[in-house]
Amino acid sequence: QPLNKWSNNLMTRMLLYSIAEHRYPAPVTRVQGREVLREHLAARGLDTSALVVDNGSGLSRDSRVTARFMLSLLRLAWSEPTMPEFVASLSIAGRDGTTRRRFRGSEEAGRMHLKTGSLEKVSAISGYVHAPDGRTYVVVMMLNYRGANWGIGTSIQNALLAWTYRQGGSD
Repeated sequence: QPLNKWSNNLMTRMLLYSIAEHRYPAPVTRVQGREVLREHLAARGLDTSALVVDNGSGLSRDSRVTARFMLSLLRLAWSEPTMPEFVASLSIAGRDGTTRRRFRGSEEAGRMHLKTGSLEKVSAISGYVHAPDGRTYVVVMMLNYRGANWGIGTSIQNALLAWTYRQGGSD
């Protein structure tokens, strides 16, 4: 579970090579991994036209993904038989992983399964918000702004997450 909960970028890079081994004999290349990944996602009905994968981790200025793609990917993951395992791999707000300090001690703690990502001037968060009324919302937010990966980005993300959580509240 360290892959998603703790953003283990080395593991995600190695995963890209492992994906390539499903089709190609060793030694595999990063290019082969990207090809197999793109074909797998497209076969699942996802539009990969705007997706650019560099090294498999989020630590690349050359990688590109749209919020629309992430939303589609998370919706697809929610509908899969392996959904419980995937969701369990995500950080739980206020409890563990990269979001362990967010919403600690609040009503929202433990009610969000999230994946974070940041680079200088970039901050992103996506995942599932489990509202009090039992509904689950898919949330994706990407910020590109000077200082986004510090206080302002986290503050804006937390505001969106809290607002989303309250949408399923009982009045």
